Amino acid sequence: MACFHCFDRVRSNRSSSNSAGIDTASETETISITEDSTDNEAKNDEPRHFEDNPEDREWDSMFFPQLARACCAADGEGVTDEEDLAVPVKSTRDARMTASFRLETELLPQPSRPPSDSSDLIIHEQQLRTVTVDQLREAIQKDDVIEGYLEQFAQAWDISITNWTNSPAGLRVRRAEFTMPVPQEVPAAIARLVAVPSASKATIVMGFVSTSPDELLVLLQQCTHDVPYGQAFRVQETMSFRTASGGGSTFSKWTSVRWIQDLPWIAKAIKPITESKTRAGSPAGGQAFIKVLQEAAGVDAPLNRCPTLKEVSASASARIAEPPAAPLRGL
Repeated sequence: MACFHCFDRVRSNRSSSNSAGIDTASETETISITEDSTDNEAKNDEPRHFEDNPEDREWDSMFFPQLARACCAADGEGVTDEEDLAVPVKSTRDARMTASFRLETELLPQPSRPPSDSSDLIIHEQQLRTVTVDQLREAIQKDDVIEGYLEQFAQAWDISITNWTNSPAGLRVRRAEFTMPVPQEVPAAIARLVAVPSASKATIVMGFVSTSPDELLVLLQQCTHDVPYGQAFRVQETMSFRTASGGGSTFSKWTSVRWIQDLPWIAKAIKPITESKTRAGSPAGGQAFIKVLQEAAGVDAPLNRCPTLKEVSASASARIAEPPAAPLRGL
């Protein structure tokens, strides 16, 4: 079965052929890719859609098997030279998306500020008096932000970060692949149904856009691959930074769990527990993100030590059946 990578090569070739007045009814004509069409594509100013390197292929085949690129290997595109494996992963240059990267960006929330009366609201207009939106807009592009957030809050390791690129929705996006410890505090009923690993591979996509000169919108979306039914949902977070009337900025955060696959009936209990624990960890995650972002902006963050995800999960387990807490307002 052909993969998304090859479909897009076909689509790209069809577009270039049509622009040149060539009949693309023949499948053979459609699939063939000439050096001229590749050169024309390289000169196109539109965002690239793929970053084709061996590490991304291996990640896709392991954690997004529906996007495996066996057909690409059949075309003789495998990399054999060791120096070709040395792909830079931390810079601010434009990048081309892999198939799985593009698929993940298509699952991101809409790049707009959610309503303030949404049930997903976790933090409402927290005051950040020492940092402006312009400073945050510049800082968000630094590698230290996503890397520091994952290391400090998720206690992640083996972090690999892609370059920045543009998404079809107009966001600047990048992806990080990493390994993280998995909190072990789960209800006994769930523990009897599924095995919880001590660590898991995970993927997070971060995007940002300036919705106005006075607002920066940041989106996070995480898939934790090895947890029970981890491929069935995405944790989605929307963070808004707005210019405050008295100087500095304000911070608001919304968190939700998006289920992209149905669970078997025997595992239905996992759904409310996942949503409850995600919400419980969201406030601390927001504070950790602010701390890292302010540090990247060169601003002293007047925040206490932020608890890790593992610590938050442990403290939340005892009250997992309680009603959701009200959002934090105006800290």
